[in-house]
Amino acid sequence: MKIACVLGQGFEDSEFRIPCDRLKKEGYQVDVIGLKAGEELKGYKGKEKVKAEKSIDQVKADDYDALLIPGGQSPDHLRIDRRMVEFVQRFEEEGSRSPRSATGRSCSSPRIWWRAARSPPGRRSGTTSGRSART
Repeated sequence: MKIACVLGQGFEDSEFRIPCDRLKKEGYQVDVIGLKAGEELKGYKGKEKVKAEKSIDQVKADDYDALLIPGGQSPDHLRIDRRMVEFVQRFEEEGSRSPRSATGRSCSSPRIWWRAARSPPGRRSGTTSGRSART
């Protein structure tokens, strides 16, 4: 089973590390997907550092069986990137038709999921706020 873990700067350290380690221990393949492959991502509390193994441009949602979205500041950084939103959106749409798909969300991670679930790709909401709240 392949699991996509979408991750950006400022992720909640334990919300990434504990599930990721447990999933790997159970024999699952977990790919850390960032905006750029090889980018060093740092946890909010400074306890964890991890390199993005793949960029969002290198992956397709239908290549994965499950999606892990750790919380912290990461979801806010990711939800302003249309490619990430579309990846989550495609995964959620495919998951609604496939019993094999699952999504794990914690803390603030529903922000990117909510953005993906609420807006068609390319559509912007009409709010007056900072960029991350607008998208």
